[in-house]
Amino acid sequence: MTTVLALGGVTLPTLEVDWAGGRLTCEYLLHATARPVDLLRIVDLLRKGLRYERLTYDD
Repeated sequence: MTTVLALGGVTLPTLEVDWAGGRLTCEYLLHATARPVDLLRIVDLLRKGLRYERLTYDD
């Protein structure tokens, strides 16, 4: 995830995974610290990715 975000121009100060809880529930929580401008960039990247997904994988 950090590599993909870095390719999109976003570097997060911290990104942690709750491995202990995930081992018990198979649901992994991410804890990220980011500036508001970085959060907006992440949202923009997600929207662009979803738009691309819809355009290329039409069922």
